[in-house]
Amino acid sequence: MHRWRAFYLRALAIPFPNSMSSLLNVLLVVTSLGGDPPAKPLPHHPHDIISAVAFAPGYPEDPRMFVASPGTINLFLISNDRGLTWKPSRSGIRGQVFREIVLASDWNTSGVTYVVTQDGGLQISGNGGKTWGDPVHNNRLSYLAVPPVAKDGTRVLFFAAGHAMLASFDGGKTSRRVFAPTAGHIESIAVSPDFEQDQTVFVGLSTGLLMTSKDAGKNWTSIKLAAPPTHIEPSPDFAKDGIIWVSTWGAGVLRSDDGGKTFGSRCVGLSDLEVNEVRAVRGTTTYELFACTRNAGVFFSMDGGKGWTLTALRVNKTTQTTNHYTSLAISPNWPADKTVLCGSFEGLNISHDGGTTWRESNGNPSAIERIVDVLPTFAKDQHVFACRY
Repeated sequence: MHRWRAFYLRALAIPFPNSMSSLLNVLLVVTSLGGDPPAKPLPHHPHDIISAVAFAPGYPEDPRMFVASPGTINLFLISNDRGLTWKPSRSGIRGQVFREIVLASDWNTSGVTYVVTQDGGLQISGNGGKTWGDPVHNNRLSYLAVPPVAKDGTRVLFFAAGHAMLASFDGGKTSRRVFAPTAGHIESIAVSPDFEQDQTVFVGLSTGLLMTSKDAGKNWTSIKLAAPPTHIEPSPDFAKDGIIWVSTWGAGVLRSDDGGKTFGSRCVGLSDLEVNEVRAVRGTTTYELFACTRNAGVFFSMDGGKGWTLTALRVNKTTQTTNHYTSLAISPNWPADKTVLCGSFEGLNISHDGGTTWRESNGNPSAIERIVDVLPTFAKDQHVFACRY
């Protein structure tokens, strides 16, 4: 258990010559209570954890971004200015541990947005995330996969906890169990981008098995992978090329060119083989990929995963976790717009140039006032000092 120390800021009145008063008015003294301060202070607190990120489908013309933070304040946040500022928008959301954000394929017109919280279940917003209805499934959930809306308007959902996956074929009104592992637990789920035609669903298990169904979960086949899959990413043209990438915890990134029947390693240049997510988009000539890893950072591939390059992102790591780079989102207008979001245990990072440079976006600024003090000369100079958590 980590021992938290409180640091307090006090303002002391120090007389200075008038010639110096414009340069220095106070001496700020930081005093540590409860023992000596750590050699290197923790750079972040638990309210900075980012567990899920998403873009509006019309980005960047529609500048909205979405993030979820399962830390001590528990926020679902929306930015209307490409990540410069953020506003909370969790009115009605149950639970605290956010796991997934998914926007429906017709979000531009319907506003249908889904969130999964581990302690609140599946909830749906019909107005772009401004307000949320009651949970349509209130069991503990961790994973969500949503195929594109069918031509007849049918909304299919697949959602899972560790022990079972359920499917809804009416937008969440009703659901039924379609898969339960006989050993281990569910680590990831995914659906084909052409689900309406091919009915393909994937489930990754902690035992290293990748399960595939081609009839919406009625029947399943399995293949043993080199390590447990953490994320399953069918290519944007999966119906034509059958390509799937799978990130794993221990074997890096794997690729299949035959719809998941066989897999080969795609780890050249990938110095960290514990990969949390892999994301693929159509590039100028072939698929381009990003992968975020446990410790090393975010990697980029311009050749479909044959070779990887570590991007410049380096978070200021905390000692509260050993798993730092946790989630990714890539601009839906790639490669014309090269915005990439990386959620980490230490906050949200944004790149607008394909990972070359990054900035940290303050999605959850400090808000708890701890200490407020004024100078004895407040009536004259109006100096106020505050310490916030």
